[in-house]
Amino acid sequence: MRAGAAGPRSSGGPPGCSCPRGRSSGTAASRRRCPSAGPQETADRGRTLLLAAVAGTAIANNYAVQPALTDVADQLGVPSSVIGLVPTAALVGCTAGFALLLPLVDRVAPRRLIAGQLAVLAAALVLAASAPGAGVLLAAYLVVGATAGVGAQACGIAGRRAPPGRRATAVATVAAGTSAGILLSRLVGGALADALGWRRMLLVFTAQAANQSRVLALDPARGGSLSSVHLVL
Repeated sequence: MRAGAAGPRSSGGPPGCSCPRGRSSGTAASRRRCPSAGPQETADRGRTLLLAAVAGTAIANNYAVQPALTDVADQLGVPSSVIGLVPTAALVGCTAGFALLLPLVDRVAPRRLIAGQLAVLAAALVLAASAPGAGVLLAAYLVVGATAGVGAQACGIAGRRAPPGRRATAVATVAAGTSAGILLSRLVGGALADALGWRRMLLVFTAQAANQSRVLALDPARGGSLSSVHLVL
């Protein structure tokens, strides 16, 4: 027996890895056998996680004020039935955002699109936090709802930017972030409203949206440290 036939030749990869060298090393099967993540895969995952965080925190603004609606009605001196229209205004705005803003993903650079919408969301939350009456509050929540629909855009972007074979996983991750934002928004919003008051609670969410907008708007050509952020897009 020849020495070369005694067993399989080493591929030169890490122990336990069966990736061969050469042209076949880029196949999907070989990538599955070699799970070590390279810089590109790390960036892809970072992009997906950031989009999930943006989607969750954005959609949370539609629901965070709901536990405090009784206090809102008392402070503004309006019936609870009128303040009860705030969630409706947010959902109407969200529906309009899906219809009017979601198609912009195909026309505008995603990083700029999401950063711009988060900036408008922050401005609308400031308006809501300073609202002198129910009319201003309802108008503000129409805009909040429209821009909070950025989560749907994030799902589409994640699917388009993910590498083949991971697109469904990327979309599922962003969808999970959106669901987490909806589930946790009332808990976090109620706790903050109890501790700070509903107006300051909205300002906390304002700061979150503004910070995300600033990070996403960073110009990667000027040395932004979050390279996976520029990611997006």
